[in-house]
Amino acid sequence: MANEIKNLAEQSTNATKEVQKIITEITSVIMGTNSTMENAKVLGEDVNNYLNQTKDVLKQVSDSVEAVVEQIKSIDKEIFEVNTSKDIVLQSIQNIASVAQQSAASTQQISASTEEQTASLEEVSASIEEISSSICELNQSAKVFKI
Repeated sequence: MANEIKNLAEQSTNATKEVQKIITEITSVIMGTNSTMENAKVLGEDVNNYLNQTKDVLKQVSDSVEAVVEQIKSIDKEIFEVNTSKDIVLQSIQNIASVAQQSAASTQQISASTEEQTASLEEVSASIEEISSSICELNQSAKVFKI
């Protein structure tokens, strides 16, 4: 019996050691799991911070895009106004060119008319000289008949 008690005691000691070993392994696994959970928590917080930073950057990009869109709209409006002004200037230039052509035509007509009047005046002047000469001759002839 003593042998059996001794065997039972050894088995009990061995079983206790085995349980102790299992408990140590479980404790080690729990500690590892605990450390992994802490690391996962830190990583989760880091990911959350990065997501918040990304959200802020995307908001800035969105705001910048909206500002660029507004600037493009403003530039488009200014281009439309410049095109409208250009069309008005071109129409004015065409009107001025038309008036200049009419003025040139009128100037040519006036020049031709002036040349005609000059020729007529020269003819009238020549006729006056002839008449004056004839009057002088008639006066001379009339003096002969005077008593």
